[in-house]
Amino acid sequence: MDIALYGRALWTYKWLLVVGVVVAAAAAFLVGFKIQDGKVVSRSEGLYTASTYVLIGGNNGQLFLNQVPGEAVPDGSSAPRDVDLAGLAPTYAYYVSSDVIRKAVEDQVGAFGEDEALTAIARTNMPGSPDDTGGRFSLPVLSIIGQAPTAARAQDISRAANEAFQTFVAQQQDQNGTPAEQRTTLVTLNQNEAQPVETSNPLLGVVVTGIGVLAAFIALIFVLFNVRTRRLEKERDALEEARNHERIAEPVGAGPADFPASGPVPGAPGPMGFDRNGAFPVDRGDGRPPLLPGFPPRGDDRSPRD
Repeated sequence: MDIALYGRALWTYKWLLVVGVVVAAAAAFLVGFKIQDGKVVSRSEGLYTASTYVLIGGNNGQLFLNQVPGEAVPDGSSAPRDVDLAGLAPTYAYYVSSDVIRKAVEDQVGAFGEDEALTAIARTNMPGSPDDTGGRFSLPVLSIIGQAPTAARAQDISRAANEAFQTFVAQQQDQNGTPAEQRTTLVTLNQNEAQPVETSNPLLGVVVTGIGVLAAFIALIFVLFNVRTRRLEKERDALEEARNHERIAEPVGAGPADFPASGPVPGAPGPMGFDRNGAFPVDRGDGRPPLLPGFPPRGDDRSPRD
């Protein structure tokens, strides 16, 4: 991996890299935040849940007795039987989650938003354990849970649902004419503070978006640099080929400029046996061709040398 080549590519298109950084930052901001009421707020709002514990009991007072007294039973009748209150808790949870109770809650605290909810569960574990943790106990304890983006809103939903459900139960008992000693009682044990719901880190989407956009711009820079490099190589090869053709077209040796078209050429014989300077050939007296002026004899040469 040629780090220097990558650096040269980024430097060549540094203006595009700057644009990529700006666009990546803008995209990450839009994914993670929004403008609301003139303020920058996070798009990934946290959720809170608040619970209210309700004890389902009766008016027979047996909850705090260590011994149940006997009762005289008249002939032809049977002794009264206690209702399994722990078995009623899941049924009451469905009542709390019903549309009737939800409408009563919305009339009190306002319509539910997209991330708001109301539910209830029968507690099966010891105090301090989360509501979504299963236990081995069958308890006459109901947990009424409100969910909302804010802690205060979640608490309002949970507590309003508790009041609405207890009012609903009293209305049903009145309509049925249930005697006071036979009525089921609902006792509010505690109203817990809202707790945040564990979710994924909201900054994860921001970071992933920013890195993804910037990586796309860097990949584009490498593609453009590769195209540019290939184009320059082709232009250089074409220029080199043109220069080679010019060298091949040039004449080998002296060109016309080395010998003028007219005028005497030194050392060349002229017409009538004279040289171009008008000098007579020199007879060497040995039967060999006459020697032109300016060409001294060399050894046994029998012809003039250039």
